Amino acid sequence: MARQHQEPENELKKTILEDTEALAEAIEKLESAAEAFNGSRMKRKAILILLSHYTKVPQSTIDAVLDGLANIKKAYLK
Repeated sequence: MARQHQEPENELKKTILEDTEALAEAIEKLESAAEAFNGSRMKRKAILILLSHYTKVPQSTIDAVLDGLANIKKAYLK
């Protein structure tokens, strides 16, 4: 009976570990994408205007999001 209880618990731990690793990889990809935006030939203002026009989100909000993405790895990963 104790063994049956441990198996679901171990599976849950394994799933959490896999999900955590997938999230960490996604965070790294987000930061890489932000770095690519910043390193592109397009000026940041042009990126802000285009994204704002397409999404109808204010440029100041997009600017804050791009800043956040550029530092997301430092904030959330070891």
